[in-house]
Amino acid sequence: MDKSKKELAIEIIKRMPNDINFSDIIIALSEREDLENALQDAIDKSILTKKEVIKRLNKLDKVVLTKWMKMFPKYQK
Repeated sequence: MDKSKKELAIEIIKRMPNDINFSDIIIALSEREDLENALQDAIDKSILTKKEVIKRLNKLDKVVLTKWMKMFPKYQK
């Protein structure tokens, strides 16, 4: 069963540092949504299967968080 948007948002936020602000959260969630939309387009155009998209999204969540941490080094531990 696919996770709800709320569950995904909570997971992403939980992986972020404790001292972030709301703007940082919005940026991270927006990037996740952009990735999800791009991959949904790939499904719609029969480029990828839903299973492959889910696999890539799980991998991309880690990439987005890593990218975010590099963009905001003040939050690195």
